[in-house]
Parts: sequence; C-alpha cells; structure tokens
Amino acid sequence: VGAIKRQIQKIESGTSVNASDEPADAEKLGVLKTSCVYTGIFDPDENKTVLEEDIHRVSCPLRIGTIIVSRMNTPDLIGAAGLVRHASNNLFLPDRLWQISFSNTDVRFVYFWTLTNLYRGQVKAVCTGTSSSMKNLGQDQFGNLSFATPPIAEQTQIAAFLDRETAKIDELVAEQRRLMELLKEKRQAVISHAVNQGLNPNAPMKPSGIEWLGDVPAHWEVMPLKRNLDFLTSGSRGWADNYSDEGELFIRITNLTRGSIGLDLSDIQRVTVPDGAEGSRTRVQPGDVLFSITAYLG
Repeated sequence: VGAIKRQIQKIESGTSVNASDEPADAEKLGVLKTSCVYTGIFDPDENKTVLEEDIHRVSCPLRIGTIIVSRMNTPDLIGAAGLVRHASNNLFLPDRLWQISFSNTDVRFVYFWTLTNLYRGQVKAVCTGTSSSMKNLGQDQFGNLSFATPPIAEQTQIAAFLDRETAKIDELVAEQRRLMELLKEKRQAVISHAVNQGLNPNAPMKPSGIEWLGDVPAHWEVMPLKRNLDFLTSGSRGWADNYSDEGELFIRITNLTRGSIGLDLSDIQRVTVPDGAEGSRTRVQPGDVLFSITAYLG
C-alpha cells in the first residue's frame, strides 16, 4: 500500500483551443470535452472540432492504454476518469484533462480503482478551490492518493474478472434502457391521445383546422391558449447576488423535468427575496405552470 505515483510513468495535459460544438470527423482534428469521462467510461465521441486557425496549437494526442482524468470540475465530477481502450489519431486533450500513463501495473486495474468509493473519497478530500461549484486537483495531490497494489498477475486476474462481470451488467442495463425508451414512447402516446382526442373512442369528431392537430371531438372548442390565461410573466433575473444557504426556494430551469409534471427538487437553490414588486411578481403560486423559455425550450 502506497502512493499511486509509484505506478505513474507520465502525466500529460493538452492545450485550450477554440473549437466548434460538432464532433470532429475523420478529416478534422478534435479536442476532447471534459464530459468524455463523466459516466466513468471514456467516450471519444465527446469531442469538438478544432477551428482552422487553432490547429497549430493542439497538443497531447490521445493514446491507447492511458487513463483520462478530469483535473478541474464540479465537486461531484472532479477526478472523473476513463480508460482509453480505443483511440483515433485525430483527437487531442484540452488543458482540463490529464492523460496518465502507468508502468509495472495493469492499467485496467488502476481504472477500476478510479470507480471505487475509496478513490472518490480521497479525491474530494484533497481537491482545492474556493468556489463551491468548481474544484481543482493538482498532480501532486493525485500522485499521493493511496493505492493498494497486488502482484501484477493478480491485478490482471481482477481486471479480467471485472471486465467480464461488468460487461454482463452493462448489457442488462442496456436492455432496461431500451425497455424504458419503449415505455416513454407509450407514455407519450397515451398523453397525446387523451389530451388531443379525449377518452371516448366513440365520440363524434370534427376537423380542428390545424394540420398537426387533426380531428378533435365535435363538442370541443379550439382556441388560442391566451384565452385561458389569467396571468403570464417571466422569472427573476440577476438574482445570483441574492443566493444564500437559507431563505426561500429559488426555482431554476434545472428543476423542470421532461419526465413528469412535477418539479425536481433534488438540486435546490435558496435565495433571500428582495423587497419590492419583483419579489411579488415572480412568486410561484399553487396551480401555476412553469415553462422554460431558454435552454430546453418549452
């Protein structure tokens, strides 16, 4: 048992370059996004196309058999890592990711170590940063993380076992996701039919006059939504200075979901409400409907 730096051969990082949002094709150069390791599995498709004027600035090409680590991120994602099992020769690292090479060890064993709670606990304990939303992990801090090292043959046995068993679990997860997608489609169809055509399958129908809506029950009235509105307003702006650890609940776009009609309050922000009309105008009342007018539009 000792510091992981005993197994580290080299730590590299890339360069921050200007890039467009779309992934690079085979003819272009790409720079990895920090999101390429967010799931704990390295995803090379999470990259951006380097702009022509910055091609000469790229550095640190992606290499097979290395571990990519996020050195600057939110508290939950700092230290996120992924094993490079396949690499394209047109991908490069940004400055916020490390590419770590190891010697005298099975890199797969090190990778599985980065998925443990022991690793996450150590990273959270040593990362630095005054901001609650962004943390940094230094090379010395990473190198001094405690690491239990079995003999190399045993490392390989453990890694092979985990490769095999996690592949089985991943396949089960994929099957469940496919089932969930089918259920989501069914759910959407049930909602759309009930809202647009009612519950009585034998009800007489009439053209709605709207191409995408089609026929509606004959006794229904088709009208602009505004005829049913009592009050419509936009939310508060520039209230970040009022954020506090205590106070009223401040609803953000992240609290709106596409999967249900309720709010998701798993990640909340509180605020000290300023005096005046702005506080009254934007207060949420029971029965209000909230719409996102930016980001996930609608």
